[in-house]
Formats: sequence, structure tokens, C-alpha cells
Amino acid sequence: MKIYHIVWSMIAVLSFLFILTPYYRKKEEKKNKLEREYYSLLKNEMDKEEPSKELIEAAKKVHTSNYIDTDEKLIAQINNDKQMMKAI
Repeated sequence: MKIYHIVWSMIAVLSFLFILTPYYRKKEEKKNKLEREYYSLLKNEMDKEEPSKELIEAAKKVHTSNYIDTDEKLIAQINNDKQMMKAI
């Protein structure tokens, strides 16, 4: 393989990545906004025993992994996040 083949393949890959960047950037900004909202709600409810409905809805948007599929697991994750924030 000659040098110009390598250069042109690198240019093709980089241009493809450059085209996809705005899509992933918007997705990242949306996720960051949801996380900021969730952690600000969590900070406001540090002393409360039970999480509010607003906090649970925000947690559902932030914690979207497959292992958190029930409300009990979600509330356990919220309590875990509260403990982590207290430790900080």
C-alpha cells in the first residue's frame, strides 16, 4: 500500500467523523442537560427520606440502562446517588 492510499483513507475516515460530530454533540448536550437537572433536584432533596415524583421522573431520563427496570431499583439508585453526594 502506498502512502497516498493511506492518506486518502485517513481523509475519508476523518471527513466521515466530521460529518457525524454534530449529531453526537446534540445528543451529548441533551444528556448533560438532563444530568444537571437530575443532580440539582437530588441536591435539593438530600434530607428527604422519600424522593419526589419530579426526582423519579428525572432519574428515569438519566438512568436508562437495562438493569434499572423497576421503580425499586430506580429508588435504590437515587438513594445510592444521595449517599455519593453526601460523601463528596
